[in-house]
Formats: sequence, structure tokens, C-alpha cells
Amino acid sequence: PQTDSSVSSRSERGYNGGVMRGRLRSRGCTYEGDLANGIEHGDGLLNWDDGRVYRGQFADGRFNGLGEMSWPDGRRYVGSYQQDRKHGLGTFTWPDGCCYDGEWSHGKKHGFGVYKNAKGRTCQGSWNADQPVAMESGQNPEQHQRHAELQLQLQGQRLERERKQQQQQHEERRSRSVTPTKKSSFLLKPQRP
Repeated sequence: PQTDSSVSSRSERGYNGGVMRGRLRSRGCTYEGDLANGIEHGDGLLNWDDGRVYRGQFADGRFNGLGEMSWPDGRRYVGSYQQDRKHGLGTFTWPDGCCYDGEWSHGKKHGFGVYKNAKGRTCQGSWNADQPVAMESGQNPEQHQRHAELQLQLQGQRLERERKQQQQQHEERRSRSVTPTKKSSFLLKPQRP
């Protein structure tokens, strides 16, 4: 199998903690962002040739932290990841308008969540491994409070993600104005599923 190598240039931030800005190209995808020991680590952008895009945080080459994933068919997830899986709070939206806003565990809806179907009907309650367990169409006071707390947490995540994106864009603009002082080649691991 053929693996492309790309040149990664040192940015103005330098080797702060062993992290540098760079660009990697592999079979079917391109990564631009923070690198540690030649792998994705920190904030970055991963574009697949098929149109999928992930913008967010990485740790040891995996999605980890806040991120946004979009698919060419219109699906979109915004929220937390842990080791390449949706984990924590997040919102998944389908092209037909359906939406799940809630807790995730190991890539599945798990915990409290609110689901809206394509016709706009909303139900909320508990999920276990992608399956609804205790759902209600109306809002009782406890669920209303839980939903309000969830919305506040999600809003906090969105604000944090926007702040990090603005910071990353600022750093990219600054690094473009700096002449690279050292170049290194890196090979990327095989394509992520």
C-alpha cells in the first residue's frame, strides 16, 4: 500500500510542549493542525476525499474532546468525542430534520436526551445503547429542568468550540506570516474508518 508523505513546517509557536502545526496527507484524507510526534494531537481539521469533514480536538491521533463532524449527505454531529466515538454531550442532526440532543456513551445515545422527528414532534427521556428506555412527549418539571441543564451544557460546549476555532484561525493567520525554519517529513497511518 502506498502512503503519501507530506512536509510539515514549524509554526511561530514552535515546539511548545512537543506540539507543532502541520499538514499530513494519507490515502483518502488530509489533516491540518497540531501534531505531536508526527500524529494528530491538539486542534485540527481532517478532510476526507469523499466529503466528510471533522474539525475539533485530537489526542494521540484520535478524535478526543470537542468536535464537529459532517457528512456529504447532510448528517452532522457537534459535541464531545472520546477515542473516536461520540461520548458526553452532543447534537446529531439528520438531513430530514430529525435531531437528537443529549448524552452519548461509546458512540451511542445513552443517558438523557431529546429527540425531534422530521415532523417536529419532540420526546425526551432516557436512552440506553441507542434505544429509548423511558420517553415522554410532554415535559414534566424534572425533565424540563434536566433539559434546561442539558441546553446550558451544550451551549457552553458550543461557545468553547467557537473560541477554539477563532484561536486556531488567528494562529493560522500568524503562522502564514512566519517563514518556516525547519521542515520534517511524516508518514500517516492508514485511513481511519
